[in-house]
Amino acid sequence: MSKKMNNLSNKDLENLIKILKEGKEIPAKYHDIFCKKEEVQKEYELTYDGKAREEDIIADTLSAPLQEVRTFNSDNKYPDGWTNKLIFGDNLMALKNLYEDPNIKGKIKLVYIDPPFATKQDFMKDEEKAYKDRVVGAKFLEFVRKRLVLLREILSNDGVIFMHMDQKKGHHLKLLMDEVFLESRFKNEIIWCYTQGGRPEDSYPNKHDTIYVYSRSQKMNFYPDNIKVPYELVSEKSSSSFTKIDKDGRKYKEIYGPGKKKLYRYYEDEGKVPFDWWTDIPQITGRSAQSKETELTNYPTQKPEKLLQRVIAGCTKEGELVLDAFAGSGTTLAVAEKLKRKWIGIDCGKLAIYTMQKRMLNLKKEIGNKGKSLTAKSFTLYNAGLYDWQAIKDLDFEHYRDFVLKLFQVREEVHKVRGIEIDGYIGNDNAYLWNHTTDKRAKLDIDFVKSLHEAISGKGGEVFYIIAPTNAFAFFEDEVKLDDTTYKTLRVPQSVITELIKRGGKTLKQPASEQDVNDTIDAVGFDFIQVPEVETELKISKPKEATLLNMKIKECVIKINKFKSRTLTKSPEEFENYETLSMVMVDYDYDRKVFDLDEVFYADQIKPDYEVRFDSSKLKGQMMVIYLDVYGNEKKKVLTLKDFKKK
Repeated sequence: MSKKMNNLSNKDLENLIKILKEGKEIPAKYHDIFCKKEEVQKEYELTYDGKAREEDIIADTLSAPLQEVRTFNSDNKYPDGWTNKLIFGDNLMALKNLYEDPNIKGKIKLVYIDPPFATKQDFMKDEEKAYKDRVVGAKFLEFVRKRLVLLREILSNDGVIFMHMDQKKGHHLKLLMDEVFLESRFKNEIIWCYTQGGRPEDSYPNKHDTIYVYSRSQKMNFYPDNIKVPYELVSEKSSSSFTKIDKDGRKYKEIYGPGKKKLYRYYEDEGKVPFDWWTDIPQITGRSAQSKETELTNYPTQKPEKLLQRVIAGCTKEGELVLDAFAGSGTTLAVAEKLKRKWIGIDCGKLAIYTMQKRMLNLKKEIGNKGKSLTAKSFTLYNAGLYDWQAIKDLDFEHYRDFVLKLFQVREEVHKVRGIEIDGYIGNDNAYLWNHTTDKRAKLDIDFVKSLHEAISGKGGEVFYIIAPTNAFAFFEDEVKLDDTTYKTLRVPQSVITELIKRGGKTLKQPASEQDVNDTIDAVGFDFIQVPEVETELKISKPKEATLLNMKIKECVIKINKFKSRTLTKSPEEFENYETLSMVMVDYDYDRKVFDLDEVFYADQIKPDYEVRFDSSKLKGQMMVIYLDVYGNEKKKVLTLKDFKKK
C-alpha cells in the first residue's frame, strides 16, 4: 500500500486524507490503494482491443442529468411518492446518473436487457469483411460490458439480471457475464423455443433465443409459485400420471425423494415450475393483429408479454423495482405495470419512446393486452443527453444548480475557502457556480474574478473553475491566471459545445430504416434540442399506383421539399437536403394532449420523392405530424383535412 501512496500527487493525497477524516465514501479511483487484488492466477480471461478497467468505467463515464419533460397520470401516484421513469438518451450515461442516485442505487431487484444482438457484417464471408466484423465485434463487447458493470453496481444485493440474446453473440456475452457477475453467480441458461418465422433451405432453422440469468450475490430471490404452468405444458405423460384422488376429488401423484426417505405429493391442479427450456410462449407476429385485442406494437424485435411475465413474476414481488436499459417496445414496462411492480425504462430511440408512451397510456389488465383498461401509475418522461436549453434556463436556481453541476460532472461538496462558499470539485479542483438569478443584469467580469481571488487570499489551488451562463460573462478569455491560480470558465452551454466538437460532434443517431432500429449506438457527450428546418407541400391525390381496389380512395400527401438539421457543431447550410431525415411519425387522431403514435414512415420508405401518403379517411379531426432528424430533434405540426384541400 505504501508504494501506491507514494505515487499519489500532493493534491490527491490531501484530498484522500480529507475524505478519510470526514468518513466519506472513497472514490473508485483510490480503491486500488486499499484493496488487494486476488492473488489467484486466472485460468482464462476475455481480452480484446479497447477493454477498459471496471474502476475506470465507473469513474470516467459521463453522468447525464435527467431533464423532466412531462409527467403522465400524475393523479395516480404511489403512496410513497415514487414515479416510474421513462428515459430518452444514451443508456450508459443514464445508468451513471442512476448509479449516483441514492434512492435508486442498490434498490433495483431485477434487470432485464435485450441488447442489439449483432453487427451488419455478421454474415459476410470474405476476409476483409470478416476482419471488419472482428473490429466491430470488440466494440460491441465493450459496449455491452460497460453497461453490465453499471447495471451490476445499481442492482440490490439480492437482485438478478436476465440477458436475452440470440445465437450470434451469445457465446461472447456469456464470458462477459461470467467476468462481470462471476461464474459462481450464474443461475440459469434459459432456452426460449418458438416456431414462427421462415425456414432456410441450406441449414437447420434457428428457432430459439437464449436468456442468461445471474444473481448479484449468492442469494437470489425466486418465487416458484408465481410462475407454475399446467403439467401438460412441460411433460407429455403428466395427465396420465395423476392416478390418485384425495377426499376433495383432486388428482395427485406421489414420488419418493432420494433414498426413498421422504414421499412427496404433487397435485395436478397446482401446476409445475417450467424447466429451463420454454416451448409454450410463441413469438409476436403479424398474425396477432387479426385479433381485436392485441399486444402488437409493430416495433421491431418486440418480445411477448408472457415471456416477461415469467421473468418478472419469478424473481420479484409487488412494489419492487424493475429496470430495462434497452426498453424498445416497452414490454418489460407494460408487464411490470400489470404485475404492480415499479419500473425504469431507458432507450436512445425516439420511435421507442413514442411507442412506449402510447403503450403505457393504452394498457389492458390482462397479459397479452386483453381485458379491461388499466390506468398506469404515474410515470415521468426524461431527457438524458438531449436537452431543451430554454427549459433549463427557466428553472428556479435550485433545480438549475442541480442540473448544471451534473452537466459538468461536478462532485457536489459544498465547502468554504477563506469564508467563500464553493459548490464542489471537478476532479480535485474547486468549482464555483455563479448565481445568475440574484441580479439578472449583473455581469461576471475580470474584476469579479480578481475580487474572488483576493477574497480567498489566492488559496483557490492551481485550477479554479467558474461556471455561469454564456451571456453572464463580460470577457472572452477561457482562462484567467492570477498568481499561482488559473481560473477556468465553463460557459453554459458553450463549454458543452466545445466538448462535443472535441469528441467529434457525435450524438445519438436515430434510424432511417426499420432495419437500423436496433443498431448499437455508443453516444458520447451532450446535445441541445435544435428544431430542424422543414418545408412541406400538402395536397389531396389519387394513389400513385391505381388499382380496382383503390381507385375510389383519395390520399393525403405531405411532400417534404426541404429538410435540414441544425446542430451545435453544424449549421443547416452544411447539410445536404434530406441528409439528416430519420422518419416521420403520425398521430391521425391527435387530442392536443398526448401524441398517440399511429404510423411511422422511415426516410428509406419515402424516397425518392419524400412523400408521406395515407388514406384521407384516416383523418377525421386533427392530426399531429412529427418530422424527426437523425439526432433526435423534432419539428411538430398539427394539421386538419382542410389544410390538404387548400390550394
